[in-house]
Amino acid sequence: RILAIDEENVYWDGNVRKRYNTPNYGDYQAIWWTKLDGSEQEKLEVEGRQIEYFYTRYAFSPTSEKLAWIPSAPEPECDTIQKYNALSVEVRNNICDLLYIIDLSDIENVIKIPSSYPYELFRKAAEINPSKSGGYSYYFTGFAWGNDNFTLYMVHRFNGGETMLELAYVEPFAENAEITWLQNTVTINKIYGFTPDGKQMFVRKITDEDTSRFVFVNLEMMALDETLLNNLNHEEINSVFIMP
Repeated sequence: RILAIDEENVYWDGNVRKRYNTPNYGDYQAIWWTKLDGSEQEKLEVEGRQIEYFYTRYAFSPTSEKLAWIPSAPEPECDTIQKYNALSVEVRNNICDLLYIIDLSDIENVIKIPSSYPYELFRKAAEINPSKSGGYSYYFTGFAWGNDNFTLYMVHRFNGGETMLELAYVEPFAENAEITWLQNTVTINKIYGFTPDGKQMFVRKITDEDTSRFVFVNLEMMALDETLLNNLNHEEINSVFIMP
């Protein structure tokens, strides 16, 4: 599928099957670029390896000038179970699960930010509900750019069979960039895009009846606005696009 288009290239992905420290092979997406005139085509590579991601863990900026992703391939320091188990939790969080960010005009200048869910938040959740303290795990389901200055994305956390989605943001080109976790949570299923001012995010959420609703998230208040599309039949909506 096509991921982004700029003034020179089309960026697209293809499915690859690999095995990373697991008994079974998994499906991953590898990114390529093709010149608009069809004259050249190559793998999109950073630090000597093709960019791969799993599921929806990538995002081009609105102008297709920047790209953020979480690699599917393990970091070299953590690429075997033996190496991974030998690391302390604090060290593991900082070097094993990284968010990569590049400017496509300077792809060798890579920003890497630890993306692991803070261990203290696991502990806090366990204190709130001790009966489910052993059921916490997480993975990133996707993220998107609010504007060219910061990335806003979501993390999907399982809680003893119950599902929560939590939001965070990062200013990737700021000095000492790091992920800031927002205090409130909203129950959303998929990000479709942002309003032009970057203050609202258009998302899909699953209702108690297991049906979809399309709503806006007010990012300043961290609240859902469910009234705007009340007159639409949400079950008939298949795709959503926000016009620039």
